[in-house]
Amino acid sequence: MFKKTRLRVSPEEDLPPETIRHLLNRKGLTYAALDRARGLKEGSSRKASYYPMFAGEMAIADALRLSPRQIWPSRYGDNGQRLQPQPSHNYKTEPRLVASQKRSA
Repeated sequence: MFKKTRLRVSPEEDLPPETIRHLLNRKGLTYAALDRARGLKEGSSRKASYYPMFAGEMAIADALRLSPRQIWPSRYGDNGQRLQPQPSHNYKTEPRLVASQKRSA
């Protein structure tokens, strides 16, 4: 009846923030609702989808009933332990379309 959703091309790629948001929305959740339910500062869960933030990562993983390693393999070692310190490439994001358009104008 329902097709199984394929989450990523490679098991070594992090889920894109858009996919995380889509999966949360399918469960009737938002980043703001996760923050309120966990008592986190506003925007923590949303930022965790882009950058390493432990509390936000745990809130998202619990809501999706996945391990954080399944969502962000680059942030966790093969043994499932969170990498300390985080690799520098985890703090860089691709420019969004709006930002790209402003630069080219």
